Amino acid sequence: MYLEMLSGRLTLTPYETLHPRRVLDCGTGTGMNPLYRHVHPDTEVLGVDLVPIQPVRFEVDDLELEWLFPENHFDFIHSRDLVTAIKDWPRYFAHMYKHLSSGGYVEISEHSLDTFRTPDSTHPPNSCYTQWLTALTNSLTQLGAHPSLTLRDYSRLLRDAGFVDIEEYEFQVPVGTWPRDRGAKRLGGLFVENAKTGFEAYGKNLMLRGGGEEGEVERVIRECGEEMRRGRWHVYYLHWHIVARKP
Repeated sequence: MYLEMLSGRLTLTPYETLHPRRVLDCGTGTGMNPLYRHVHPDTEVLGVDLVPIQPVRFEVDDLELEWLFPENHFDFIHSRDLVTAIKDWPRYFAHMYKHLSSGGYVEISEHSLDTFRTPDSTHPPNSCYTQWLTALTNSLTQLGAHPSLTLRDYSRLLRDAGFVDIEEYEFQVPVGTWPRDRGAKRLGGLFVENAKTGFEAYGKNLMLRGGGEEGEVERVIRECGEEMRRGRWHVYYLHWHIVARKP
């Protein structure tokens, strides 16, 4: 889905000309990030996450604890979809700055959690999408995360950490295949594939930890899947990429 969103690019940094020797991927997930399959032959890529399920060189670590890497060690630090996990973003970005080499780049890839947007009137108020998102963000707030952060917030936090040459990119990701535009329809279709399990995998545990009742949580998740397949509601969310350089 990310390759489709970025028109086939792996990253929006000048990665191909940077020729990084050491890359850190924060929140690497399954390790299937394309960076692992298309790195320069002499690039060392390290993935960090809380669960060791990755088929790459990997370390289990909590990114909000003190980083044990050498200072000025990495040439490129990539971070994706950690809005549900990071509680202290200034500290997190300070870690990046400390352990990134001078002239190196960071790329932050995050998405909106404030609301589902619509270009028309097809999305009703208090839909199951809205119920799912409200329950998720309430739980995240109770757990100390910051689901209301915006593109401008991330850029400001990077600037406060000392980064320069900050570039912002914003994408609309359709929830379903409703768009007429061919590229947007394909992107929405890829989202549907992810969301077949994503509404539950991404939200259920967090919603229960935030005090949700299991039966109600399962109902909302089930209805989200059903409505997504029907495609009646024209909704999308925002995904952001922020690129910045350490002077």
